[in-house]
Amino acid sequence: MEILAVIPARGGSKNLPRKNLAPLGGRPLLSYTADCVLGSVHPIRPVLSTDDDEIATLGHRMGLEVPFRRPAELAGDTATAVEVLQYTVARLHSEEGYAPEWVVLLQPTSPLRTCVHLDAALELLRSGGYDSLISLTPMRQSPAWAYRITDGLAMPLESKRPDRRQELPRLYYPNGAIYVTSPILLSMDRLLGDRCAAFVMEPWESVDVDDAWDLAVAEAGLIRGGRADRKSK
Repeated sequence: MEILAVIPARGGSKNLPRKNLAPLGGRPLLSYTADCVLGSVHPIRPVLSTDDDEIATLGHRMGLEVPFRRPAELAGDTATAVEVLQYTVARLHSEEGYAPEWVVLLQPTSPLRTCVHLDAALELLRSGGYDSLISLTPMRQSPAWAYRITDGLAMPLESKRPDRRQELPRLYYPNGAIYVTSPILLSMDRLLGDRCAAFVMEPWESVDVDDAWDLAVAEAGLIRGGRADRKSK
């Protein structure tokens, strides 16, 4: 099973400047994803996709491949994950003839995702004839109890709502930690297919760092998991 892991880490970010280099537990945010992919039991090719020289140097030092820089048009706020993956896969194929069976998207903003999660997700993918995979976490609040505010009035979003929590459906949302797709799906401008495996992670493992508050929550998660003092490979 030929697996390519793409780690997207552009230099710009709005809510948390230089986010991928932000210190977390005494280490750059990027280092936790490097540990994740390099610690996997599966033979995974780890490619860092970045437009930034400092991030590229750091990633290379951590053991990630940085075969080329991401072009400026794919490093802005409007670039999609599918576009970044398409570019990386196409460039590797055109320059090396490299053609992976699976493409894993590992965003550095999920520092509490470990190689244990990644290995379990890949085993799940192999077990059930799936064409893709997404990591999910349980929703703490059901949208069935949501309100909207209209002219200052609290209006229930749904007219009929269960009276008890036990009657609510179990719902999940993407936590951004692990996506697995294929070159075939990417050629159709799709990240996920019709037989997408659901890999469930606990809420405390699912912090998605977007701002300073998320970074503080992730710091607490590292302490909870006993990972604050681990060194990057």
